Amino acid sequence: MSWLLGLAQTLALAGPGALVPPPRLLPVQAEAAGPSLRLPLPGPATDGERVVLSSLRTPPGLLAAQLVDPQGQQRWQARGPALQLQPVEQRNPPSQQGDMLLPLAALRINAPGRWWLQLDFSRPVDPRAVRFVHTLLARDQLALPALAQAPRVGVSWPFSVLAMRDGLPLKVEEGLAVELLGPDGERLELAAARVGARNAQGVLISQVPGEHISLVHFAKPGCYTRVARWRPAGAGSVLEVRASVEVLP
Repeated sequence: MSWLLGLAQTLALAGPGALVPPPRLLPVQAEAAGPSLRLPLPGPATDGERVVLSSLRTPPGLLAAQLVDPQGQQRWQARGPALQLQPVEQRNPPSQQGDMLLPLAALRINAPGRWWLQLDFSRPVDPRAVRFVHTLLARDQLALPALAQAPRVGVSWPFSVLAMRDGLPLKVEEGLAVELLGPDGERLELAAARVGARNAQGVLISQVPGEHISLVHFAKPGCYTRVARWRPAGAGSVLEVRASVEVLP
């Protein structure tokens, strides 16, 4: 699954507007002080949306954490070393306030209703000392990954686009279109973006499953606009994402 780490890094570098619909960050505040804090979490706001828990910053003394669904069933729990707590000063850079970091990236809230994240401490804790933000993501997303380097005139360049469902790349058989707008707004002809594209030497361009690529040759330098559109199966609207690219001589 090393490609998944590479995908996350690629999307993290993508500029504004390179992912649609964009994530929505939602802060959460504990409801009362004490040795056990309960943080209320919403279920998906609309059909298909999911909540991804990213990280939690707490004071020292966290003993256990658990995720409880609307029916009161425990969906996840960690205690002691399984919490994988990391002092914030060890983070690079240590830019976030708080004393401990609890990574929760793999957890998903995928049903409507009131969910709870319960935290058990060795002593009473002021809820204002707990900092937690989770992310609301759409079921279907379209992304233009960041560029490793600027393309040049006359050099074959991969126009890359990712259709994603539940955060994972999806191979699209139909309904995905790409286009390129030139420096003067002219529309340039492109071959269909497809998974498994290879360069002139027959080498596979991308190891990321579901990464659709169309090879482009630029005739002149300037600022171009990448455009991708996708109508997910069963969706009533088309997702469109745009990102600029500066082509060097």
